[in-house]
Amino acid sequence: MDIKSLSPSTGLREPSMLTLTPHKKIIHSKNHARRRTQPSDQISVGIIGISGYGRVMLKSLQTAARSEGLRLVAATVINQAEEKAVCDPLRESGCALFPDYQSMLKAHGDTLDLCVIPTSIHLHKDMSLHALDGGCHVLVEKPLAGSVADANKIVQASQQSGRFVTVGFQDMFSPATHSIKEFLLSGALGQILSIRASGSWPRGQSYYSRNNWAGRLTCDGMDVFDSPLNNAFAHFLNLALYFAAPSLHDMARVAKTAGHLYRFYPIESYDTANVHLLTGEGVIIDGLFTHVDTTKIDPTLCIEGTSGRLIWAHEKESVAYDSQGNELRRWTLDAEEGSRQHMIREVLTFLQGGNRPHFGAESALAHVEAVQKIRTDLEIEEVIHKPLRDGKMRAEWAPVDGLFQQLVDVSNSRSVVG
Repeated sequence: MDIKSLSPSTGLREPSMLTLTPHKKIIHSKNHARRRTQPSDQISVGIIGISGYGRVMLKSLQTAARSEGLRLVAATVINQAEEKAVCDPLRESGCALFPDYQSMLKAHGDTLDLCVIPTSIHLHKDMSLHALDGGCHVLVEKPLAGSVADANKIVQASQQSGRFVTVGFQDMFSPATHSIKEFLLSGALGQILSIRASGSWPRGQSYYSRNNWAGRLTCDGMDVFDSPLNNAFAHFLNLALYFAAPSLHDMARVAKTAGHLYRFYPIESYDTANVHLLTGEGVIIDGLFTHVDTTKIDPTLCIEGTSGRLIWAHEKESVAYDSQGNELRRWTLDAEEGSRQHMIREVLTFLQGGNRPHFGAESALAHVEAVQKIRTDLEIEEVIHKPLRDGKMRAEWAPVDGLFQQLVDVSNSRSVVG
């Protein structure tokens, strides 16, 4: 299937007739959500895991603690001997350490305002449900869950418990992101026709062997769908879904898919994606991402409208142009840690009685649905044992120099790239 077959003019039902997974619009409302107050009036926080990405989130929380009125009171660390250099200062600060999250929530669940879950994808559902059941609000790393079924369980538990679940798509909390969306909705670029999201971040054997779920479709019987679209580049697919939506607080839903999923490395999932998505409103989203090229190409989004375009460059800037190429507006984008601090600040403001975070589990469902639909609709194409153009066989973990550009050149071809 090529991109032309995604055009609404080829018989795809009108958006109003599409059967899409229902989602709840995020409404900005006052919700004085704190159920308890520390003597120092600080927000009490627990974190599950301090290794891997957990280390990044721990440092972000510690940074926020210096100015944002939070106190880290509990942490789950399953490898305390290995993490002694981190655990000792935590103990000295008064943070209680636990070997598993169940014991942490049992001991502190009734005193925690927020449970932070920067863990493996397949663990998000169970950990979030336990935290919500214990009365905590939740900040869980992206994606929300490994499957739509698991994500829906989190959404339902959040609604039933009255506790909020925030998902760690930190770019969604950047003021620049909101400003760009308002600019798009103003009609300055006319009708939005398409969004192209692309990037190349080299990842090799060490990346895929760092844990028991990297590059896997399932782990311990639970869905993971680990892939560029569900992990490293998930932020940019999610942003495309946000920018393609017709209102400020909505996410676009994917109605139809085409394209290719490639497996170059000896993994279970795919490491390269060249996909074409059609939203319910008729916006085409192209996603071209790989971990196999030798060259790092930071992600960009190119938003095409009937009257101009907008180029978004990761951690750099975003610039809008009219149809004649004249600059209309420019935004400076936050670095990753800056966006993460915006996210933490928004969650803490809510817990102190402010507005609900504008991006929660209901919104994050759109990304989970898109990833699952892509995986369901498209087969993974095995290319790890195909010969290179010079006839030589490529080693299992050998990167492919120039792959990103090859994918651009043959984006809708069934030809084997490499």
